Amino acid sequence: MKKNLTLSILLLVLLSSVHVSGQSVELEPIVIVPGLGTSWNPDVFFENGTVNTQWGFFPYVENYDNLIRAMEEKGYVLDQTLFIAFYDWRKNNSNSVTDYLIPTIDKALEHSLTGKVDIIAHSMGGLVARSYIQGDFYRNDVDQFFMLGTPNYGSSDAYTIWEGAQIPDHWPRIQKTLLNGYLGFLNVISQSVNDKYDVIHTFVPSIKELLPLYIYIQDKNTGIFTFPTEMYEQNNFLANLDIGEPPNGLEPLFLGVREITNIGSAGLNTLSLIPVVLRGPNETKLWADGIPDPQKPVQDSAMGDNTVLLESSLFEISDIEPYDPTPVWNEESPFKKLLAILTQPVFAQVILDCDGVACFRQRTIENVAHEELPTQAINLILERLDFEPTGIEFSPYHEPDKILSFWFASPVDVKITAPDEKIITKDVTEVPEAFYDGTSDPLGPKFILIPDAEDGNYKVELSGIGDGEYHMVVSYVDENSDNSVVKGGTISSGEKIGYSITLTSSSEDNPTQVSDPLPIEEDKTALELIDELISDVEQYYTDGLIKGFLVKKTLLISFNVLKAEIKELNGLLDKYETKPTKQIKRRIKILEGLIKAHIKGSVELLNFYSKKQVVNGDASLSMIEKLNLIRQGLD
Repeated sequence: MKKNLTLSILLLVLLSSVHVSGQSVELEPIVIVPGLGTSWNPDVFFENGTVNTQWGFFPYVENYDNLIRAMEEKGYVLDQTLFIAFYDWRKNNSNSVTDYLIPTIDKALEHSLTGKVDIIAHSMGGLVARSYIQGDFYRNDVDQFFMLGTPNYGSSDAYTIWEGAQIPDHWPRIQKTLLNGYLGFLNVISQSVNDKYDVIHTFVPSIKELLPLYIYIQDKNTGIFTFPTEMYEQNNFLANLDIGEPPNGLEPLFLGVREITNIGSAGLNTLSLIPVVLRGPNETKLWADGIPDPQKPVQDSAMGDNTVLLESSLFEISDIEPYDPTPVWNEESPFKKLLAILTQPVFAQVILDCDGVACFRQRTIENVAHEELPTQAINLILERLDFEPTGIEFSPYHEPDKILSFWFASPVDVKITAPDEKIITKDVTEVPEAFYDGTSDPLGPKFILIPDAEDGNYKVELSGIGDGEYHMVVSYVDENSDNSVVKGGTISSGEKIGYSITLTSSSEDNPTQVSDPLPIEEDKTALELIDELISDVEQYYTDGLIKGFLVKKTLLISFNVLKAEIKELNGLLDKYETKPTKQIKRRIKILEGLIKAHIKGSVELLNFYSKKQVVNGDASLSMIEKLNLIRQGLD
């Protein structure tokens, strides 16, 4: 009896364990495939050779955070039932499938009881996922497929990038910062390219795979439209995905996935039609299919999400049955070929017969920007996954108003000093929200991003950690502009080279002015700086930059008192370097506080004298800078 009771208890425990563990794995794994310019791995993008750094989102890419939080609220766990398929968005989408998406799905399948996963794809991520499902490598392992703002028929925005190396102003500033700085960086370090156009066509062929299949080019002078099939630059990738003959085309997509939910947005100005004029006879590279006029095309349609038109995001079929698409180009229209496929009996059956529920749904969200779709579509996604709406209150999407970034090709260590004297290095980041990153190789490239950067003077100090060439790209991006300045030269190990960068955000033509290389003086001691200050006061008085003997005397008294305090502090630190007593420690702390207070008072005094115009403004700033250097030495 006791033995049977023990077995019963053991069985109950085992069953409970199975039930509990089952709860953690019963969720069908989800794979999130993000969009263009969101995945980041410095070793990959800087082609470091050995990939040691981890994949993640590019700094300040936060528009997937709410989606991840919502899934976690429903019980999903990152790297167990929730996976992010980061990928090299520069490459062709087919490369992203084999090199990144399939390996991520394989990891997810290790945690799947059904042998399938669900995919939530945003923007170009939807094309990566479609390329997998409709391609030769598909293994029938996707159950539900969600597309959020996917440019299924392309995006007119891609034209200015691919044909003119011109990034649209209305793109998110994070994306613009990455493309502007990174493409500029590749341009200066790559021997095989001459300009950004070459960089894009050499290193970012995925942009071509976003060119539209719909009519989007019109001769401004004649009003004649150019069909995509008549253009010099054509998108064969999307043509095969959307209108190719079986086994290409859409049929494998709808036959290969149990349920598809396609979500787009309308109500925001989006680029549709681009008026162009013929390029001049001397132009043999840019604008093969016409120069936009105006150069920055106007977003002319309210039927989109600011980046992708609704008619491009949604397929030319309804939830229940196909309908006749517009515009109809001619009898050989690609859309007519699409209709022929979709109206086949077997295809209609797939759409209509899914346990009495339609397997294919398309939904439109009003007035939601392209980058906000991963948040605004959350409850629609949860509904199709049979979850209740999330109770999380999501903060609205936010990105910096302006971003200053620095991109470096080594061999250098970098120190940047902001206008408020706060510094950024690989070890220290005093500037709020600033970001430093680089390859796993210390000699490799690195970059620094400063969001909402203050106007003023930024100092760059490069310290050679090897011998060779170095390059620096200074990039500035705001709502209306992007600007890059390139500097470079040679440096040897131990050598220091400086630059002065003046940021004036109100200047659209030249917001960043970068000096020629400047020599870097060795750091001076506090006593050397205070002696310079005392000497400066005498010289400024002689030169008439300090007016009044009493002003001069007051400054000299202040600086000499400061000098005495610094000498006493240095003496104590030298004498009791190894074993200071408690009393000495207390005196050191008091002196440090006195010196900082004294410096603060001297700065306020100089600002007061400058305002009263008894001390020249530049002379005052020079003395304040030296006082701040003394203060920094105490920190």
